[in-house]
Amino acid sequence: MGSFKSFACRYCDYTEPSIPVGRSARGPKLVLFVCRHCKSIGSTWRQEASGRDPVCSYCYDHDLENIGSSAELKCPKCGESGILSDAEGGWE
Repeated sequence: MGSFKSFACRYCDYTEPSIPVGRSARGPKLVLFVCRHCKSIGSTWRQEASGRDPVCSYCYDHDLENIGSSAELKCPKCGESGILSDAEGGWE
């Protein structure tokens, strides 16, 4: 079961309105990341026991930076500060 996050940059208008995060019933979890290749913010499945590198859900690159749940972070597009907040809804 999980929730959704949204990201909005105050400067360049880059937004991600609905990013799923949380843990599935079988163990893996969706974690937030910044992709250094396509400069996006999203989530990807991560399971520690699998040994596989997570991939970007947009470009499938492996160069990801886990961002945790920090409320304020740098925009991957322009480098200025943006806001990460809770969005409505949930998933199972």
